[in-house]
This record gives sequence, C-alpha cells and structure tokens, in this order.
Amino acid sequence: MEVDAVDYGEDWRDEEVFKGRHACSGGIEEAGAPHLSHRIHGDPPMSSWNQRSALAAPLSAMDCRNYDASAYAARVLRERKLAGSVIYAALLVPGDHVSMPAGELGDDTWSSTSAAPRFVACASSSGRVSVHSLASLVASERGRAPGEDGGGPWGGAGEGVRRVGEAQPVAAVQAHRGAAFGLKSCAMGGQPLLFSCGDDGRVAGWRWADLLSSSASASDHAAPQASPCVDLVNPPTTSPAARGMAVVPETNAIDADSQGNTLYSAAGNGCAYAWDLETQKQVSEFRGHSDYLHCVVARPHHNQIMTGSEDGTCRVWDCRTATTVVCLNPFTARQVPLSSSSLSSSSLSSSSLSSSSSSSPWVSSLSVDASSTWLLCGTGGGTASLFSLQAPSSALLRVSLGAPVHAVAIGRDTEEILVAGASPALTRLTFAGQLKSQTATATPSIYSLHSHAPSQLVAVGGRGGTVDIITSIGSHLCTFQCA
Repeated sequence: MEVDAVDYGEDWRDEEVFKGRHACSGGIEEAGAPHLSHRIHGDPPMSSWNQRSALAAPLSAMDCRNYDASAYAARVLRERKLAGSVIYAALLVPGDHVSMPAGELGDDTWSSTSAAPRFVACASSSGRVSVHSLASLVASERGRAPGEDGGGPWGGAGEGVRRVGEAQPVAAVQAHRGAAFGLKSCAMGGQPLLFSCGDDGRVAGWRWADLLSSSASASDHAAPQASPCVDLVNPPTTSPAARGMAVVPETNAIDADSQGNTLYSAAGNGCAYAWDLETQKQVSEFRGHSDYLHCVVARPHHNQIMTGSEDGTCRVWDCRTATTVVCLNPFTARQVPLSSSSLSSSSLSSSSLSSSSSSSPWVSSLSVDASSTWLLCGTGGGTASLFSLQAPSSALLRVSLGAPVHAVAIGRDTEEILVAGASPALTRLTFAGQLKSQTATATPSIYSLHSHAPSQLVAVGGRGGTVDIITSIGSHLCTFQCA
C-alpha cells in the first residue's frame, strides 16, 4: 500500500487544527476528517488541512509543555480519598424539616412539595457531614450523557454501573474527629435540627437555618462553619483494651423522640443513653448488653426503644424504668428468656448471656414501621427477621440473603421490606418473604439505607463514598460521590 508523501509546512501548529471535534462510528475524529479506514482502502487523498488535522491530535496529546504536576497529584489524591471513603449514613430530608425561601432549590418535581425530599444529608468516614440539594443532583444526572465517565448501562451485581463524579454540597461541616456514623433530622422545640454522631463519642446538633447559611464547603476547610447548638458527649468508661483507663466510647447510632424532646444514642461500651435536649443532660442509661451497640430505634408512643448489639441480641427497653422488656435473638428468630440474659446493672459480663445468643452474629440494624407494630432486624449472619412487637416470642419471617446485612427498612405505606449489606444490590421483599426486586447499586457494599415514604425514594450509601437515590420501580434517580 502506497502512502502519499505530504509536506505539512510550518503552520501545522495553527490553532485552526484544534477546532471542532465530533464523535463518529470509529471513535473521536477531527471535524471534516474521514475515518482512517477510508484512506487505507484507497479513498482519494486527504486535503492538506485534513492531513494536518489528523497529525495534530496525537501530537497535541503528547505535548507536555502545559503539564501541571501539582494539579495531577491533587486529582490522584482526591480520587484515592473518594475511593477509600465510606458513607455510613445517607438521609433524605423533607422540605418541611427545613425552613428555606421558596424556589431556593428550583422547581424540580422531587422538591415541589413540603413533604418531598429537598436535601440528601451524608455522614462519611472522614467525619464530615455534607448536605446536597436533591434538585441539583437530579438536574446534573439528567445533563450527563449515558455511559459518561467510562461507565455504561445499569447492570447486575454492580457490573456496568457507571462511575460518577463528586457532587458539590450546599453545606458541609467537619462534625467529628474520626468517622461520622449516624444522622437524624427532626424538629425539637419548634426548631428543625440535624443531629450526627461519631467515633469521638459525641452527638452534635445544628439548626438547619445555621447549617444552610454557612459558607463551608467540602473543598474549603478554612471556610467558617456552623457551630452546633447541641453537643452531647458519652460518659467515660473504663475499658480493658485501654489498660484500665477511662475512655469515651464511640456513638454508633442515634434516634429521637421529638414529642418528648429526647434523643437516644447507642454507644460502644454496650450502653444506650437518653438525653434531655433542653438541658443537654443524660437522663437514663440502658445497661444490659455484653458488647457494643450497633443501632437504636425509638418507639415513642409506647415509651420504648430497641437496641441491637454485637452480642447477637436485640433488646426492647422500657424508657421509664430503663429495664429490658424483651430480649430477642434475630439470627435464631427466637426470644431469649430474660432469666438467662439479664445482666447486673453494675457490670458487663459476656458470660451472663446464654450460649445460644453469645454465639450468634451481631445485630447490625433495626427498623420499626410507622404504626410501631413490626420490628425488622438485620444480622451479620446474612439474615433479616421480622417480629411482631405485640407478640415477639418468635419471628414471623426469617430470610437469608447470603451476605452480611448492614441496613434494613420497612416500607411505610406498603408491606414491604428493604434489605442491603455486603453486596452491590438493594433487595425488596414482601412480608411473606417473596422477592419483589433487586436493584444494582454503584457502591459495592452498602452501609446506609433510608426510605422516604411520601416520595417512595430510597437513599443507599456505602463504600467508595457513593450514594444512590432509587425510585420505587428500581430506577436510579441520581448517583453521586462525596468524601
């Protein structure tokens, strides 16, 4: 095959050769330049301009005169930080939880009513709490071309889920030293507040108005940040791991009773605490588990809370007396007799629990329905068990998912169970245990699951700093990353 010799002259660096790129069936070509296969198969020789254009693309790609080493290093470090980030809590926040001027977030369908979610709040392993506009996230998702950023269509088991970029928050604060584990948005004393808990043993609360008016951002650590109006710290506990020294245990989960102005926290020393938010003082201590707590859920109309522990049990507590009402083993789906599971109020001995409960996998997550009738428990053994709180002697349903369960939720309007964990999928089941759907997620392992009933949206977050917003039919409304 003969190739015509071409004299490109001295003007091949002319800016004209860099104009207008367009996509064609064979890849990205210069505007006006035929595909290379046309030239090989004997098409008429290219014009001088097209010949210069064909050569300019590879030469410009190899031109390192504008290489910015610091920018490249910063981008690599940011990508590594995002890849190593974990979202421990992703919360859909309705508009009626936040006082903001109308039209602040645009006229998107998902934020047009006060009960619809307007924000997505995220708590990450970096200790930062970021707040994102849902309308902006959806608009950004709609403006992105299919398969952009090296991905493709949504696929099964996490394959084919496209890689997404980092979203810019409307507000962010460095909430904790260490990871931030939990979030709760509710109105206390007539004021809408956002609470977070973390590895430093603190529970911090911000007024939504102060948080959104702050100029802090995820990329500007020097910017002024909103100050918390609530700051609660767990009491120090003597730990054998700390060689007898008193340390502040981490706070792994929180829930609230907005009517009683009380916040409940689950700590790493195996105790749950009740806090009066008016005085910001501890009012009750729930002692009975032999290992640290993963989760806590309030049942305010019955003056009860439920806690799940590493010791493999779930306890239902009477908030008035801080005593155990029922002790359940979700993995075996049976009630544990209190005579064999009760603990002294002054000690935490793992041998006090029955052998059947102490050998069971940890209770990772709990969820109660709107009527406070059903209790759903997820375990590290890959099971989800559904109990009736009116007669919790044994589980009405026990399903095995094949992977550790990290998060569960009960649908508010329908008899639906949502389960997620150490697999890249959100699973929906009926109360009878029948599979309704499985939706692939961008994150390979899910640690957070929040269902918002009015909009029927679900927020899931996990490894890679990734958050998926999924609709009731299993489609992805938007997907984004945050550190």
